Amino acid sequence: MKSRTILFVLALALGASPLAAQQVIKKPVFDSVQTSLRNTLYALRDSLQLVDAASARLVRDRARASDALLAARARSIAGRCAAAGRMAVVAREAVAQAGRPAPDKHGALPRLDRALTELKTQLGACSTEFQALAATEKAGELRDYGIGKGARVQQAIRRYEPSVRLYFDQAIGDRYFPNLAGAGATPTRE
Repeated sequence: MKSRTILFVLALALGASPLAAQQVIKKPVFDSVQTSLRNTLYALRDSLQLVDAASARLVRDRARASDALLAARARSIAGRCAAAGRMAVVAREAVAQAGRPAPDKHGALPRLDRALTELKTQLGACSTEFQALAATEKAGELRDYGIGKGARVQQAIRRYEPSVRLYFDQAIGDRYFPNLAGAGATPTRE
């Protein structure tokens, strides 16, 4: 009877220990510079997603929408591009001030700087072009050529993402999450 109890207690003790295949993943701990960079780059990401979504709405509504609705979509894209352009400037300044990664073995900083410069240029052009296309007399041009102009800024966003992913890995030491859906899904919220 005593040996059964000892075996039972021993079996429980062994069963309660972690298995070899289990792994505890610890959240990375960031310093203040890393946290600031992460928050700034995620804010830029969020504003770029709004540009992408506004452009997709224009494509979706092109064939069936009224001229007034297309003009509203163009004004929306222009506003979103302008806001994202301002955020790109803020992100570029934050990255330059941080001076990370040090040392920059893979050239992540100059690559991100070039990508942010190109992105800012494309977002500025997007804002200007779509503001002009929002005029009522430009409805036909918006319906025909607005799609290509929206696609250009979407391509610039896609070209930016590999640069920020490399920078994120090198300077922050964490994975960059380019597309997250739903409220509360952004890693900046804890």
